[in-house]
Amino acid sequence: MKKIALIVSALLSFSTMAQASNEVFFHCYTAKGKQIYLSYNDSNDTVTYAFGKNLQAPEIRLTRPSNQVGSAFFNNNHELYAYLISIPNGNITYVVSDIDSARGHEYGVSVRKTKNEEEFAFVHCKNNRVKISNLNGLADKVSGPEISF
Repeated sequence: MKKIALIVSALLSFSTMAQASNEVFFHCYTAKGKQIYLSYNDSNDTVTYAFGKNLQAPEIRLTRPSNQVGSAFFNNNHELYAYLISIPNGNITYVVSDIDSARGHEYGVSVRKTKNEEEFAFVHCKNNRVKISNLNGLADKVSGPEISF
């Protein structure tokens, strides 16, 4: 009986450790009910970006080593703050953003051509449906190329 209790305890501890190693830094819902999700796994030093209605089977899921994920912070005399995290995927780069300006707060993901950073789509989060936004915390964990604003 003690062996069973010990095995169960070990399995629960391992499960808790595995869950604790994945930290969510950004999660929101779009007007069409899709989710934008960004997390960091410290056990293997990777960042995961997911997009879709169901995060268990998203339309897009990318996992990249933290040294391939870029970040940028912009502050224009306290009139505009912007945190950006970029996730490359071949010829496309997804840039998750948290922008605070005099016009208000804007969250979302920009879809850009990797070569010249030309934006060709922006998916907005509904401001009242942003669950987590801590891109500045994630910026401390990534070391990829700096991105332009």
